[in-house]
Amino acid sequence: MDFLQMLNDFFTKFDNILWGVPMIVILLGAHIYMTVRTKFVQRKTFKAIKLSVTKDPDSDGDISPFQALTTALASTIGTGNIIGVGTAIALGGAGAVLWCWISGVFGIATKYAESLIAVKYRVKTRDGKMRGGAMYAIENGVSKKTGINFKWVAVLFAIFALFASFGVGCGVQTNAIAKIDIVAKATQVSRELEELRLYKELDPSRHLEYPDDVMVYFLEEGKEPEACWIRLEGMQDGKMYGTVLTALHQDFGVKEKDTVYFGMTQMEDDKLACVWVKDHE
Repeated sequence: MDFLQMLNDFFTKFDNILWGVPMIVILLGAHIYMTVRTKFVQRKTFKAIKLSVTKDPDSDGDISPFQALTTALASTIGTGNIIGVGTAIALGGAGAVLWCWISGVFGIATKYAESLIAVKYRVKTRDGKMRGGAMYAIENGVSKKTGINFKWVAVLFAIFALFASFGVGCGVQTNAIAKIDIVAKATQVSRELEELRLYKELDPSRHLEYPDDVMVYFLEEGKEPEACWIRLEGMQDGKMYGTVLTALHQDFGVKEKDTVYFGMTQMEDDKLACVWVKDHE
Protein backbone atom coordinates (compact mmCIF):
# COMPACT_ATOMS: atom_id res chain seq x y z
CA MET A 1 0.00 0.00 0.00
CA ASP A 2 1.49 3.32 -0.99
CA PHE A 3 1.79 6.38 1.26
CA LEU A 4 -1.13 8.27 -0.32
CA GLN A 5 -3.46 5.31 0.19
CA MET A 6 -2.36 4.99 3.83
CA LEU A 7 -2.90 8.73 4.31
CA ASN A 8 -6.35 8.51 2.73
CA ASP A 9 -7.33 5.54 4.91
CA PHE A 10 -6.11 7.32 8.05
CA PHE A 11 -8.09 10.49 7.40
CA THR A 12 -11.13 8.48 6.31
CA LYS A 13 -11.16 6.55 9.60
CA PHE A 14 -10.46 9.73 11.58
CA ASP A 15 -13.29 11.51 9.75
CA ASN A 16 -15.70 8.65 10.51
CA ILE A 17 -14.83 8.82 14.23
CA LEU A 18 -14.92 12.62 14.38
CA TRP A 19 -18.21 12.98 12.52
CA GLY A 20 -19.85 9.96 14.12
CA VAL A 21 -21.75 9.60 17.39
CA PRO A 22 -19.27 11.68 19.47
CA MET A 23 -19.78 14.77 17.30
CA ILE A 24 -23.57 14.37 17.37
CA VAL A 25 -23.53 14.09 21.17
CA ILE A 26 -21.22 17.10 21.56
CA LEU A 27 -23.18 19.33 19.17
CA LEU A 28 -26.67 18.46 20.40
CA GLY A 29 -25.43 18.49 23.99
CA ALA A 30 -24.01 21.99 23.54
CA HIS A 31 -27.21 23.16 21.82
CA ILE A 32 -29.42 21.89 24.64
CA TYR A 33 -27.07 23.22 27.36
CA MET A 34 -26.95 26.69 25.78
CA THR A 35 -30.72 26.68 25.37
CA VAL A 36 -31.17 26.01 29.09
CA ARG A 37 -28.49 28.54 30.15
CA THR A 38 -30.01 31.29 27.99
CA LYS A 39 -33.53 30.43 29.20
CA PHE A 40 -34.64 29.47 25.68
CA VAL A 41 -33.29 32.50 23.85
CA GLN A 42 -35.01 31.21 20.70
CA ARG A 43 -38.23 32.88 21.91
CA LYS A 44 -36.63 36.23 21.05
CA THR A 45 -35.81 35.28 17.47
CA PHE A 46 -38.14 37.83 15.85
CA LYS A 47 -36.81 40.59 18.09
CA ALA A 48 -33.28 39.62 17.07
CA ILE A 49 -34.24 39.80 13.40
CA LYS A 50 -35.59 43.30 13.94
CA LEU A 51 -32.40 44.41 15.71
CA SER A 52 -30.29 42.89 12.92
CA VAL A 53 -31.78 45.20 10.31
CA THR A 54 -31.97 48.28 12.56
CA LYS A 55 -29.02 50.64 12.60
CA ASP A 56 -27.74 51.75 16.01
CA PRO A 57 -25.64 54.94 15.68
CA ASP A 58 -24.37 54.69 19.27
CA SER A 59 -22.95 51.14 19.01
CA ASP A 60 -19.23 50.40 18.71
CA GLY A 61 -17.91 48.50 15.73
CA ASP A 62 -16.69 48.87 12.19
CA ILE A 63 -19.82 47.53 10.48
CA SER A 64 -23.55 47.88 10.97
CA PRO A 65 -25.77 45.11 12.42
CA PHE A 66 -27.19 44.46 8.95
CA GLN A 67 -23.70 44.10 7.46
CA ALA A 68 -22.82 41.68 10.23
CA LEU A 69 -25.99 39.71 9.46
CA THR A 70 -25.28 39.46 5.73
CA THR A 71 -21.67 38.45 6.41
CA ALA A 72 -22.81 35.67 8.74
CA LEU A 73 -25.43 34.47 6.24
CA ALA A 74 -22.90 34.48 3.41
CA SER A 75 -20.71 32.00 5.30
CA THR A 76 -23.50 29.64 6.34
CA ILE A 77 -26.21 29.49 3.67
CA GLY A 78 -24.20 27.78 0.95
CA THR A 79 -22.27 25.28 3.06
CA GLY A 80 -24.86 24.65 5.74
CA ASN A 81 -28.40 25.37 4.64
CA ILE A 82 -28.13 24.28 1.01
CA ILE A 83 -25.31 21.75 0.73
CA GLY A 84 -25.72 20.45 4.28
CA VAL A 85 -29.45 19.84 3.98
CA GLY A 86 -29.07 18.45 0.46
CA THR A 87 -26.47 15.95 1.63
CA ALA A 88 -28.62 14.99 4.63
CA ILE A 89 -31.61 14.29 2.39
CA ALA A 90 -29.49 12.29 -0.07
CA LEU A 91 -28.00 10.15 2.72
CA GLY A 92 -30.91 9.90 5.15
CA GLY A 93 -34.02 10.55 3.09
CA ALA A 94 -36.69 13.20 3.52
CA GLY A 95 -37.02 12.43 7.23
CA ALA A 96 -33.57 13.97 7.78
CA VAL A 97 -35.15 17.41 7.29
CA LEU A 98 -37.05 17.02 10.58
CA TRP A 99 -33.83 16.44 12.49
CA CYS A 100 -32.22 19.37 10.68
CA TRP A 101 -35.07 21.56 11.93
CA ILE A 102 -34.85 20.26 15.49
CA SER A 103 -31.08 20.62 15.76
CA GLY A 104 -31.31 24.01 14.01
CA VAL A 105 -33.80 25.38 16.54
CA PHE A 106 -31.62 24.32 19.48
CA GLY A 107 -28.54 25.49 17.58
CA ILE A 108 -29.80 29.09 17.68
CA ALA A 109 -28.74 29.24 21.34
CA THR A 110 -25.21 28.05 20.50
CA LYS A 111 -24.91 30.58 17.69
CA TYR A 112 -26.10 33.32 20.03
CA ALA A 113 -23.54 32.30 22.66
CA GLU A 114 -20.74 32.29 20.08
CA SER A 115 -21.66 35.78 18.86
CA LEU A 116 -22.01 37.13 22.40
CA ILE A 117 -18.60 35.81 23.43
CA ALA A 118 -16.99 37.13 20.25
CA VAL A 119 -18.32 40.64 20.94
CA LYS A 120 -17.50 40.50 24.66
CA TYR A 121 -13.85 39.58 24.17
CA ARG A 122 -13.08 41.56 21.04
CA VAL A 123 -10.29 44.14 21.24
CA LYS A 124 -9.73 47.59 19.81
CA THR A 125 -6.46 48.31 18.03
CA ARG A 126 -4.48 51.53 18.34
CA ASP A 127 -6.06 52.89 15.18
CA GLY A 128 -9.57 52.28 16.54
CA LYS A 129 -10.33 49.11 14.55
CA MET A 130 -12.15 46.18 16.13
CA ARG A 131 -10.71 42.67 16.09
CA GLY A 132 -12.44 39.61 17.40
CA GLY A 133 -13.11 35.95 16.95
CA ALA A 134 -12.63 32.64 18.71
CA MET A 135 -8.88 33.20 19.06
CA TYR A 136 -9.46 36.38 21.09
CA ALA A 137 -12.13 34.65 23.17
CA ILE A 138 -9.66 31.87 23.97
CA GLU A 139 -6.84 34.26 24.84
CA ASN A 140 -8.83 36.90 26.74
CA GLY A 141 -11.71 34.79 28.05
CA VAL A 142 -10.63 31.21 28.72
CA SER A 143 -7.18 32.26 29.97
CA LYS A 144 -8.63 34.71 32.49
CA LYS A 145 -11.33 32.31 33.66
CA THR A 146 -8.95 29.39 34.23
CA GLY A 147 -5.79 31.30 35.13
CA ILE A 148 -3.88 29.30 32.52
CA ASN A 149 -2.23 30.90 29.52
CA PHE A 150 -4.05 29.52 26.48
CA LYS A 151 -2.56 31.94 23.98
CA TRP A 152 -0.83 29.05 22.18
CA VAL A 153 -4.26 27.45 21.64
CA ALA A 154 -5.53 30.74 20.20
CA VAL A 155 -2.55 30.88 17.83
CA LEU A 156 -3.14 27.30 16.69
CA PHE A 157 -6.83 28.05 16.13
CA ALA A 158 -5.95 31.06 13.97
CA ILE A 159 -3.49 28.97 11.90
CA PHE A 160 -5.98 26.12 11.40
CA ALA A 161 -8.73 28.60 10.54
CA LEU A 162 -6.46 30.11 7.90
CA PHE A 163 -5.93 26.73 6.23
CA ALA A 164 -9.60 25.80 6.61
CA SER A 165 -10.67 28.99 4.85
CA PHE A 166 -9.28 27.64 1.57
CA GLY A 167 -11.61 24.65 1.58
CA VAL A 168 -14.57 25.43 3.84
CA GLY A 169 -16.38 27.37 1.11
CA CYS A 170 -16.09 25.96 -2.38
CA GLY A 171 -14.24 22.83 -1.23
CA VAL A 172 -17.01 21.59 1.05
CA GLN A 173 -19.76 22.45 -1.41
CA THR A 174 -18.18 20.80 -4.45
CA ASN A 175 -17.25 17.73 -2.41
CA ALA A 176 -20.80 17.47 -1.05
CA ILE A 177 -22.27 17.82 -4.55
CA ALA A 178 -19.97 15.04 -5.76
CA LYS A 179 -21.05 12.83 -2.87
CA ILE A 180 -24.73 13.49 -3.59
CA ASP A 181 -24.12 12.48 -7.21
CA ILE A 182 -22.33 9.33 -6.03
CA VAL A 183 -25.19 8.50 -3.65
CA ALA A 184 -27.75 8.92 -6.42
CA LYS A 185 -25.77 6.69 -8.77
CA ALA A 186 -25.06 4.14 -6.05
CA THR A 187 -28.75 3.99 -5.16
CA GLN A 188 -29.69 3.42 -8.81
CA VAL A 189 -26.98 0.78 -9.20
CA SER A 190 -28.09 -0.99 -6.03
CA ARG A 191 -31.66 -1.19 -7.35
CA GLU A 192 -30.49 -2.62 -10.65
CA LEU A 193 -28.21 -5.12 -8.91
CA GLU A 194 -30.98 -6.15 -6.56
CA GLU A 195 -33.26 -6.85 -9.51
CA LEU A 196 -30.52 -8.89 -11.19
CA ARG A 197 -29.50 -10.57 -7.92
CA LEU A 198 -25.91 -9.50 -8.57
CA TYR A 199 -25.27 -8.50 -4.98
CA LYS A 200 -26.51 -9.88 -1.69
CA GLU A 201 -25.12 -8.24 1.46
CA LEU A 202 -23.11 -5.56 -0.35
CA ASP A 203 -23.61 -1.99 0.83
CA PRO A 204 -23.81 0.33 -2.22
CA SER A 205 -22.91 3.37 -0.09
CA ARG A 206 -19.43 1.96 0.66
CA HIS A 207 -17.98 4.08 -2.15
CA LEU A 208 -18.71 7.20 -0.08
CA GLU A 209 -16.33 6.02 2.66
CA TYR A 210 -13.75 4.45 0.37
CA PRO A 211 -13.64 6.21 -3.04
CA ASP A 212 -11.13 3.70 -4.43
CA ASP A 213 -13.46 0.73 -3.90
CA VAL A 214 -15.25 -0.54 -7.00
CA MET A 215 -18.17 -2.94 -7.29
CA VAL A 216 -17.16 -5.58 -9.83
CA TYR A 217 -19.41 -8.13 -11.54
CA PHE A 218 -18.27 -11.77 -11.61
CA LEU A 219 -19.77 -13.55 -14.61
CA GLU A 220 -19.02 -17.16 -15.50
CA GLU A 221 -20.94 -19.81 -17.43
CA GLY A 222 -22.85 -22.17 -15.17
CA LYS A 223 -22.88 -19.78 -12.24
CA GLU A 224 -25.22 -17.05 -11.11
CA PRO A 225 -23.88 -13.53 -11.68
CA GLU A 226 -22.39 -12.10 -8.50
CA ALA A 227 -20.64 -8.92 -7.41
CA CYS A 228 -18.12 -7.96 -4.77
CA TRP A 229 -16.07 -4.95 -3.67
CA ILE A 230 -12.55 -4.56 -5.03
CA ARG A 231 -10.06 -1.87 -4.00
CA LEU A 232 -8.60 -0.34 -7.13
CA GLU A 233 -4.78 -0.52 -7.11
CA GLY A 234 -3.84 0.49 -10.65
CA MET A 235 -3.95 -0.35 -14.36
CA GLN A 236 -1.94 -2.68 -16.55
CA ASP A 237 -2.30 -3.53 -20.23
CA GLY A 238 -5.51 -1.55 -20.45
CA LYS A 239 -7.12 -3.47 -17.59
CA MET A 240 -7.69 -2.32 -14.03
CA TYR A 241 -6.62 -4.47 -11.12
CA GLY A 242 -7.24 -4.46 -7.40
CA THR A 243 -7.64 -6.46 -4.18
CA VAL A 244 -10.79 -8.45 -3.42
CA LEU A 245 -12.37 -7.06 -0.22
CA THR A 246 -15.54 -9.11 0.20
CA ALA A 247 -15.90 -12.88 -0.10
CA LEU A 248 -17.83 -14.38 -2.99
CA HIS A 249 -20.60 -16.89 -2.32
CA GLN A 250 -19.72 -19.04 -5.32
CA ASP A 251 -16.45 -20.60 -6.37
CA PHE A 252 -14.94 -18.41 -9.07
CA GLY A 253 -11.41 -19.46 -8.14
CA VAL A 254 -11.04 -16.13 -6.35
CA LYS A 255 -10.83 -15.59 -2.63
CA GLU A 256 -10.66 -12.57 -0.36
CA LYS A 257 -7.42 -10.49 -0.61
CA ASP A 258 -6.61 -11.95 -4.05
CA THR A 259 -5.57 -9.55 -6.82
CA VAL A 260 -7.91 -9.69 -9.81
CA TYR A 261 -8.25 -7.82 -13.08
CA PHE A 262 -11.39 -6.23 -14.43
CA GLY A 263 -12.49 -3.96 -17.22
CA MET A 264 -15.34 -1.73 -18.30
CA THR A 265 -18.03 -3.52 -20.30
CA GLN A 266 -21.15 -2.16 -21.93
CA MET A 267 -24.24 -4.04 -20.76
CA GLU A 268 -27.36 -4.78 -22.79
CA ASP A 269 -29.02 -1.63 -21.47
CA ASP A 270 -26.05 0.40 -22.79
CA LYS A 271 -24.83 1.08 -19.26
CA LEU A 272 -21.19 0.59 -18.34
CA ALA A 273 -20.18 -1.83 -15.60
CA CYS A 274 -16.94 -3.22 -14.17
CA VAL A 275 -16.63 -6.92 -15.06
CA TRP A 276 -14.08 -9.47 -13.86
CA VAL A 277 -11.49 -10.59 -16.41
CA LYS A 278 -10.94 -14.29 -15.70
CA ASP A 279 -8.01 -15.14 -17.97
CA HIS A 280 -5.42 -12.39 -17.68
CA GLU A 281 -1.74 -13.07 -18.18
